[in-house]
Amino acid sequence: ARYNSAMVIDLGFFDWLSAFSYGLIALSYSMRDIKWLRIITVAACTFDIFIYYYIRPGQPMWVQMVMSVLFIAINGYQLYVLWKESQESSFEDEPRRLYVSVFNLLTPGEFKRLLKLGSFETLQAGDKLLIKDTHAEAISVVIKGTLDVKVGHNALSKIGVGGFAGEMSYFTGRAPSVNVTAAVTTRIFRIGLAKFEHLRGEHPEMHMKLIGILARDVAEKLRQTTSVMGGQAQAHVS
Repeated sequence: ARYNSAMVIDLGFFDWLSAFSYGLIALSYSMRDIKWLRIITVAACTFDIFIYYYIRPGQPMWVQMVMSVLFIAINGYQLYVLWKESQESSFEDEPRRLYVSVFNLLTPGEFKRLLKLGSFETLQAGDKLLIKDTHAEAISVVIKGTLDVKVGHNALSKIGVGGFAGEMSYFTGRAPSVNVTAAVTTRIFRIGLAKFEHLRGEHPEMHMKLIGILARDVAEKLRQTTSVMGGQAQAHVS
């Protein structure tokens, strides 16, 4: 009877420890930062190893222990990769300016990955970047120079350094309703829409950061458009 009572107490303790471990796993899933998701998962799996070893006296649950060690190894390696990517990296002058002014939400490692997917190009004055009713093939960001946004021959707005072109086609899936041309010799960085979308599956956290950067640009364009329309309306009333 005394042995059975001890077993009940032991099992009760491990039941609570198991609940705590599952609680950590549930908490990890609520983390938006992938780093903390992995750290908490490693902590939960470490508790699991202890539980699986002692929960059955003399008969450790080796399969579960091995799987926990495997999960720790996988997440530990990914944490190392994240740490390496977060270290300061040196970029050449043009990429550095692009990183600091536009893509600073990305880690240096993520930005390096983006650079491999895209390309730097130079547009001469008058070169067309986007053509009305023709599906855009890439999202472009201005590094140096200016782009003209036109409806027919009428200038609608300009896209300066740090501004994007083609992002609305990505969000809506529709062809541009305007023409976008280089006002002067303009330097841009382009990434194909297919490659950009590929990031959604391969690197979802990086993709979400880029979506945030694009959304910020769209919001600024809407603000400018609203301001222009408001000024035109006021001038018409006057």
